Amino acid sequence: MQAAGDYARRIWGHRDLAFYLALGKIKATNAATTLGMLWWVLNPLLLAGIYFLVFGVMFGAVDEDRSGAEYLGYLLSGIFPFHFTNRCVLGGSSAVTANARLITNLRFPRIILPASVLIEALIGFLASLFAFFLIVVPLSGSLPGSELVWLVPALLIHLTMNLGLAAMVGRLAVTFRDIGNFLPYLLRLWLYLSPIIWTVDLVEGLSPTLLTLAELNPMFSLLSVYRTALTDAPFDPTMLWLATGWAVLLAGVGCFYFIKGESRLTRYL
Repeated sequence: MQAAGDYARRIWGHRDLAFYLALGKIKATNAATTLGMLWWVLNPLLLAGIYFLVFGVMFGAVDEDRSGAEYLGYLLSGIFPFHFTNRCVLGGSSAVTANARLITNLRFPRIILPASVLIEALIGFLASLFAFFLIVVPLSGSLPGSELVWLVPALLIHLTMNLGLAAMVGRLAVTFRDIGNFLPYLLRLWLYLSPIIWTVDLVEGLSPTLLTLAELNPMFSLLSVYRTALTDAPFDPTMLWLATGWAVLLAGVGCFYFIKGESRLTRYL
C-alpha cells in the first residue's frame, strides 16, 4: 500500500509533465494544417455524415419511426465517444516508443506517457461535445434537460477506461512493435460491433441472445450512459454499473501491466 501511495505521489508531482507533453503533441500535430484542431471534430463528423447517408438514408434507418435529426443525434453520440477511445488507443501505442530519449534521460513515472495521450485526446473530445450541441440542438428543437447531469459520470468512467487501454497498448507496443499495424483494423471492428451505426432495438428484434452478446462489449454500456445524457434516452442503472465495472477492470489490468514492466522499458528501447 505504501509503495502504491508513493507512486501516486510521484505521478501527482509530475502532472505538469503530462500536460506539457499533451500540449506539445497538439501543437506539433496541428502546426502544418490549415484547420488545425478543427480536424479533431471534422474527422468523426465527416464519418458520421457518411454513415448517415449510407445507413440512415440508403438502408432505411431514418423512417416514419425515427427522424433524420434523431438518427443523426444517435450517430454522433456514439461516434464522438468512440473517436475519443480510438485516439487514446492509437496514441497509446506510440506513447512509450516515441519518447525513448525522454525515458532514457529523465526519471519520472512512465505512466505519465499514456496519461498525456489521454489529456490530448480529452481536449479534442470536449471540443466534439461542444460541436454535438451546436448541431443536434437546432435540428431537434429541444434544449438539453436534467439528464445532462449523467455526462459527468459517463466522462469519468470513460477517462478511467481509456487510461487503462492506453497504458495496456503502450506497454504491448514496446515488446510487440507490429501491434500498431493491427490496431486500426481491430478498432474498426470494435466500431462495427458497438451500437453506433446500428440501433439496440434492431438487434433486440433479431435475437435476444445476440443482444446479450452485444452487451458484453464495454462500449455498449458506456454509450448507453452517454445517450442518457446527450439524447434523453431512458436511464438504465444496470448499464451504469456495467460500464463502471468494465472501466475499473480495464484500468486495473492496463495500469498494473504497464507499471509492473516499467523498470524494463529501457531494455527494449
